[in-house]
Amino acid sequence: MDAITAIKTRRSIRGFQPQPVDKGLVEEVLNCGIMAPSAMGRNPWKFYIVSNSDVRNTILQRTGKNQWGAPVLVFTTLVNPFPGYNEYDCAVCHQNMMVAAQSLGLGSLILSYNYPTNQLPAVKDILQIPDGEALMTECIALGYAAKTPPQPSRSLNAQWME
Repeated sequence: MDAITAIKTRRSIRGFQPQPVDKGLVEEVLNCGIMAPSAMGRNPWKFYIVSNSDVRNTILQRTGKNQWGAPVLVFTTLVNPFPGYNEYDCAVCHQNMMVAAQSLGLGSLILSYNYPTNQLPAVKDILQIPDGEALMTECIALGYAAKTPPQPSRSLNAQWME
């Protein structure tokens, strides 16, 4: 699947099939993520990949955060931050990951562990993330979609200055 098709067909998946995702596919998604640009080329990210069902269930029990049955959760921490740009860097990285997942036949969803309440301390504790690493609020859920929602209606809102 080409990039434009992957971008235009990607949806937020809120229902995953229980089948596991091949580790090689997840690594390909991660490798596409790290190709994203970052401020001053710092590549500030480190990933914690949770495919173990017991760990996913512990996260669910401690945070109450719906994982929509995703067999893989990818948490991102900052290990080489650049103040003022970290959220942007990770957002671009995560977008690359979600487009790559779509092109590989995987569904994805952004999960926020900072809304409606801050659940980051529980996640850091469960994953044993060192104090020197800042856990980003969003997590990427990956897996095979149980169903794909229809494309929402969107229209371009742009003004040309010619």
